[in-house]
Amino acid sequence: MGGAYIETEQSIKDGQKIILTLSSPEFERSCAINGQVMRRDKKAIGIRFDEISLRQKKVIQALAKGSLKLPPELNSGLSDREGVAP
Repeated sequence: MGGAYIETEQSIKDGQKIILTLSSPEFERSCAINGQVMRRDKKAIGIRFDEISLRQKKVIQALAKGSLKLPPELNSGLSDREGVAP
């Protein structure tokens, strides 16, 4: 899991570093992921993720599959900023 293609109307430039925050009412905590914009078109941006933790990977996979439920061990007790550089 190296990145994502995300629809947005915001003005974000190629090369810009971003923090993508994923959240859902089903998650006890949000999940923040560092990345960099690698491309931009009229509708969306292509982001390359920096290193991601197991929890971040599972959150991305759950959202991509449309399943918002995470295993209990991944949904509690972890920092919402796990793996995110200051």
